[in-house]
Amino acid sequence: MGKLFKQILEENNIDTEAMSFINILNYMEKYHILDNIDEWHEMRKIRNYFTHEYPDDDKENIEQLNESFLKSKNIFITYFKTNDYVLENILKPYNADITGLSIKQNDIGKLFL
Repeated sequence: MGKLFKQILEENNIDTEAMSFINILNYMEKYHILDNIDEWHEMRKIRNYFTHEYPDDDKENIEQLNESFLKSKNIFITYFKTNDYVLENILKPYNADITGLSIKQNDIGKLFL
């Protein structure tokens, strides 16, 4: 989502070329796309665990996998909030037809039943 976050800032005429990722996340929090930057860092830490490390400890792998499942809901919520922000703040001002494009955040519950 990092590239998408950058595109949102660029649509708002904010230069991201030399911007650190933490500053990009600060903007996403300001735009109410992210509720908590620390939560995003936790999700990235879990992602990095599986992407960059190859642990042999089955117990640790299970703990990380369980944690990733618990955090996965936040990824979907962030996606929904990003979608809403783009529709309302980027497409709508250009009079784009956004009928039917909105995703209800309540739908997230159906994914985790």
